[in-house]
Amino acid sequence: QIPKSESYKKPNNTESSNSNTDLKIGDRVVINNSGGGFKIGTLRYIGETEFAKGEWAGVELEEKVGKNDGSVGNKRYFQCQSLFGV
Repeated sequence: QIPKSESYKKPNNTESSNSNTDLKIGDRVVINNSGGGFKIGTLRYIGETEFAKGEWAGVELEEKVGKNDGSVGNKRYFQCQSLFGV
């Protein structure tokens, strides 16, 4: 489930969509937020989580502007450096 304040898509994707059905692990993605900013990273996880219902995406960012290291709580979804994951 993609938070309402953010959308995930492949770079150069001409369709505006919050659906991740065309995404696969390893894709380079752009995360747009409602404030007009964006972050670039690599898709590392797609699936259900223990912290919320629905399908979620985990991204390893190119810059240290994230929230985690690929884990939330005591559950690891993917591996990256601290503060490079969202």
